[in-house]
Amino acid sequence: MQPKTIITKSGKTLTVRLPEQADLDQVLTYINDLIAEDTYIIMSGEPVTEVEEKAYLTSLLNEINQKQTVAFYVFDGDQLVANGQIKKRARRLSHIGDFGITVAKEYRQDGVGSQLMEMLLEEAKKIGVKIVTLEVFSNNERACHVYQKMGFTEFGVLPKSVVHRGETINLIQMYKKNDS
Repeated sequence: MQPKTIITKSGKTLTVRLPEQADLDQVLTYINDLIAEDTYIIMSGEPVTEVEEKAYLTSLLNEINQKQTVAFYVFDGDQLVANGQIKKRARRLSHIGDFGITVAKEYRQDGVGSQLMEMLLEEAKKIGVKIVTLEVFSNNERACHVYQKMGFTEFGVLPKSVVHRGETINLIQMYKKNDS
């Protein structure tokens, strides 16, 4: 895929492209900033090491090459500001993809996540993903609203399953048909 641009609600022009091994330093800084923020992601606690992040990035690039995952990084100049992916499940479930997205604090509520999600959903169709699932913290009301607006429907709740900021909360499971 050739790099694409998106325009945020505030008028910023951002570049969307495939991940590259050369992104390692940016990705490491980005994920550790999210961990330090204690935002609505599963990763928490200790920062990720360069070795861990390099292994993750290598695995992600392999999955993209094997058409098992679609993933995009969003940059403002040289700064990574968002990322997302849809990863296919295996065998009889290979038509189902698991969705994940993060957006840097300064870029939230500016349309970055919604535009990135639309691009990922479209690209996932090309590798045979017909149903997309996601999990969202129940206390992340903004994300729940965005996902519903994007056509996702709640299909389950894992009660009291996530410890976030000292509170045990529900994990909401949602899905969207991706074949239209």
